[in-house]
Amino acid sequence: MKKLIILICLVVFLSIVTLGFFLTKGGQKTPPLQPSNQAGRAQARAVQPPKQVGDWRLLDFKAGDAAAAEVAGLHGKSVSDDETYIVVYESSSGRAKAWVSDGRTALRAQQLIDRMLTGIAAGGPFKVVGQLNTGRRIYELAGMGEKHYLYRRVTKVIWVSFSPSVPTAMLRDLLAEIR
Repeated sequence: MKKLIILICLVVFLSIVTLGFFLTKGGQKTPPLQPSNQAGRAQARAVQPPKQVGDWRLLDFKAGDAAAAEVAGLHGKSVSDDETYIVVYESSSGRAKAWVSDGRTALRAQQLIDRMLTGIAAGGPFKVVGQLNTGRRIYELAGMGEKHYLYRRVTKVIWVSFSPSVPTAMLRDLLAEIR
């Protein structure tokens, strides 16, 4: 059960981080973070989420040590700080948080998603409630009072959580921006 909760938390983190990375269309880029370690600085330079995407405004961006620490707190194990980032956006309808992690290969990224889905099916705070038809497989989940989406974009594993007040059309618009 503890491994399942850790796996679920990792998925959430990875998805939210990916959201921020891919939300570059129609927005301005923010300056990168300046983490204390070299790998974290390289990741921060590579990921520069836009300050604005449609009605969504960037509230927070973490990469490097800060992102790795948050994921480790969710999953109870350490992750590489140069592979992970987290973004938080806000609109008048609510908030969205994305955890993004790089699986390094498409196969490994899909294996991570499959492992998370197996853990979710075994029980816990999340439940798969459907899939979105967007040209790629996006799992729609419910749990912990929010809407969640889990998917893979090439080598990235992405978990995005939305406030329940966010209209479905806004969800789809924001998810469409994740590249």
